[in-house]
Amino acid sequence: MQIKPRILLVEDDEGWLKLLYRKLKSDEHEMGIASSVKEALEKFEKEKFDIVITDLKMEVEGSKEGGFVVIKQVKELSPSTQVIVITAYGSVEYAKKSFKEGVVDFVDKSGDWIEELKRALKEAIDQKLRVSLKPNPFRPQDTNPPFLGGREKELVFFEKVLQDALRGYIRHLVALGEWGIGKSSLLYYFKKIAQENGFLTALIPLRKYSKAETQLEGVQGIIQAMLREFPGTEISSLKNFLKKISGIAIAGCGISFENVKENQPEILLQDSLCSLWEDLKDVSKLIIVMLDDVQNYWEIPDILITLRQILGHPKVKKTGFLFILSSTLAEWVKLTSVNRYNPVRRFFEPLELKPLSREEITMTVKISLEGTGVIFTDDVLEKICLFSNGHPFEIQMLCRNLYENQIGGTIDYRNMDKAIFQTIRHLGKTVFENWCREIEQDEIVVLDTLAKEEEPMSEEGIKLALLNKKCEKAIYNVNKCLANLSKKKLVIQFNELYTIQDKLFKEYIKIRGQV
Repeated sequence: MQIKPRILLVEDDEGWLKLLYRKLKSDEHEMGIASSVKEALEKFEKEKFDIVITDLKMEVEGSKEGGFVVIKQVKELSPSTQVIVITAYGSVEYAKKSFKEGVVDFVDKSGDWIEELKRALKEAIDQKLRVSLKPNPFRPQDTNPPFLGGREKELVFFEKVLQDALRGYIRHLVALGEWGIGKSSLLYYFKKIAQENGFLTALIPLRKYSKAETQLEGVQGIIQAMLREFPGTEISSLKNFLKKISGIAIAGCGISFENVKENQPEILLQDSLCSLWEDLKDVSKLIIVMLDDVQNYWEIPDILITLRQILGHPKVKKTGFLFILSSTLAEWVKLTSVNRYNPVRRFFEPLELKPLSREEITMTVKISLEGTGVIFTDDVLEKICLFSNGHPFEIQMLCRNLYENQIGGTIDYRNMDKAIFQTIRHLGKTVFENWCREIEQDEIVVLDTLAKEEEPMSEEGIKLALLNKKCEKAIYNVNKCLANLSKKKLVIQFNELYTIQDKLFKEYIKIRGQV
């Protein structure tokens, strides 16, 4: 059901007010009235109006320019609210002045002016309805957002990597960052760039492998996914591949492995890449393979050693294969810090994704809103920066909830608390509660203590707060708890003071029992 547009009619002449109300009222919209500047501003602050129709010549504090006061206050409180001016001035200068204040239409009280006012109102309503049909541009769970903000340097860098690869200098990459930092979205945009340049590209989201599975199954999964993902590639046309790799069967648009359990994963991967290159080199000068979330190989980590060995093999180096991995930073560091995995870390060039700056957040939000007719006020943008810490997923989630709560195209401070609560509730179910399950009860107690304080706390301050709460057992473990929480990046330390790193997580800890 479509929400009716809400209109506020402002006119200090009672006769004109009654006449205009009678002429403009309709079942297709709701209309409120105000007979003074003061009444108009009080109503606008308490209620939400999509369109304001106001006379210019109204009394206010000894002045006859009350209409300009209404316009100014309305546009400050709700920039997307459309304002239509009516006046008996008949002055071009007054019309110009009102347009500078953000007026969308100006009707002079002369001739058939009421019909002209009806036309102006209809146009404003039509514009409002067009805006209300725009889909939400913020998609936190979508790996291909309409606009990828704050990653211009990475996109330019990738284009340079492609140019170097065409000249024979192939650099295999790994995109690193914590959850929700935008690794998958970046790979999606890398794929778009590669395909626009005419290169076959496979973007492969990796599932989690278990201890019961083997490295061979991991390699088979890569090969199967590559063949599914390459656009316009008929399996039956891959003569060299089908001849070289025995024990496979064509299954629909892909392949299945049947009697290849005895194969060594290294040989299977090398033979597959070399034979596929022979089949496809005339189609694409480069073949890009992206493995998203390689931390899911944690139970079969030797597959990364195999990948590094085969990509560094002289035969494979003569092909045009370029591999790009993505991983959570903590898991990548943890794995490649082990001596036998050091070569993996050195082989893949790291591309670490950082949180967005305030400028990048503001630009991302404003560009995403282009064409929607919806506006986020400056104080809302500031709050988004504050609560998200530049974290792309949290930015998208906050903005999605803010956008869903807009009425009439403006998001201001009145929408913020509800959007924050909705965001915390969603993240609590999908992310934050999992973090809490993975830590000890004493660590939860320490987090709860930190969450209740606005300012960072010293270790001694935490112990004192726990003593006041009669949590004697946790007092003896504070040092150990802080070390573990810091290691998990739930708490950060600076100048011997501690605080919860993620502000939305901090708010979640405060209200954990309510969501």
